[in-house]
Amino acid sequence: MTLCSRGREGFELTQYGINVYQATLELFVSLNLFRERLHNSRNELLGDIAICVVDNTISDPHSPVTNAVQQLHQKAPKVQIRLQTAQLDDIERGMSEGRFHCGIAPVYEMKTDFDYFPLYKEYSKLYCSMSHPLYSGSCDKNISVEILREQKIINHLYVTPRDDRRIIPLQDSGAQAVQVESVAMLILTGHFIGYLPEHYAAPFIARGQLCELGDETVRRENPFCLMIKKGRKINPIIRLFMQSLGLEDAEAAH
Repeated sequence: MTLCSRGREGFELTQYGINVYQATLELFVSLNLFRERLHNSRNELLGDIAICVVDNTISDPHSPVTNAVQQLHQKAPKVQIRLQTAQLDDIERGMSEGRFHCGIAPVYEMKTDFDYFPLYKEYSKLYCSMSHPLYSGSCDKNISVEILREQKIINHLYVTPRDDRRIIPLQDSGAQAVQVESVAMLILTGHFIGYLPEHYAAPFIARGQLCELGDETVRRENPFCLMIKKGRKINPIIRLFMQSLGLEDAEAAH
């Protein structure tokens, strides 16, 4: 293409030259935008993180999840956060399939497929409902383990097979449940006693629907951990989330 004419009559752009000149100006603007975007990206995190948390833990004051997500968004507002709740088996399956970057759940058995980072402990106690014969309206710490063993106790499918204390033989129960909410439903029927996290049971106790049974010997501790599929690289977004959870030495722990 002839871009210009030059001679005794002076310098003049052809129509081709005008088009090239305008396109060149647009190119330089685009290059400047490109340079500016890269410069800004150097100091900010971009991307996404998929977090799955075991259900029915929002009321636990020990859980750092809400504050951690808050900090993550404050420090990296352009990161897309995908947060959902699920059962433990679904969390493990989702991480194995690559649908979740990490999970937060109680750990009853450490599996070789995952790396575990301890976060906090959830405390569970034994409860009955107001329509159960053992209901007294308040915590009955003097009730004996022998009496508790005579009751129909809900078999929590996650906990029971891994319970090495065997204070109460849950495996002989005729009622089984998987989720915390389903355990609560069975307890409220008045036919069974069962374990619930303290934070979950608190509003039911306040309404007089449940009461605690037994002393500290029947209390349980459930360790909660951040779980990551073994071999997954801890990228800057995951590392920032781990730091927001209080796991400062995230890379070293991995």
